[in-house]
Amino acid sequence: MPDKKITFKTNSDLANVRLIGLSIHAMANELFQKEDTIKIEICTVEAVNNCIEHAYEYAKEKPIEVKLTISSEHFTIDIIDEGKAMPAGTLDELSTDFDINPNDIEAIPEGNFGLKLIKTNIDDVSYTSSNGQNILTMKQAFRHDNKKMEKNNLLV
Repeated sequence: MPDKKITFKTNSDLANVRLIGLSIHAMANELFQKEDTIKIEICTVEAVNNCIEHAYEYAKEKPIEVKLTISSEHFTIDIIDEGKAMPAGTLDELSTDFDINPNDIEAIPEGNFGLKLIKTNIDDVSYTSSNGQNILTMKQAFRHDNKKMEKNNLLV
């Protein structure tokens, strides 16, 4: 069977981020266990927030696309914007080590924290920027014992 695809188009208004998160959560919940569903939702919300905050510097009405592709092996989410690109090599050079004291919230680092979160919780993360378009791709593999996919008739 061919891949299943859906695209959400929205603008760079923070009020829309929750809708994207709820939509991704609903779809991931049909395919993954609760822990993975929550990770996918949080990472998607973080990626969209990053577009708004960093690529568009909070300018509203700028385009953001969230493309979801479900294949037989992966749940892939592409977050696409036309704003300021992430500096080359940022994702590749990013450490996934977290040195956080949960008792000292004020000490949580600001720089690249969201990207670390994404890179730590998603199986495969990549970033490209060309011709004025930036794409963050997050790919989560299906576990081969995934009975939810069979039950919901979503095997591709």
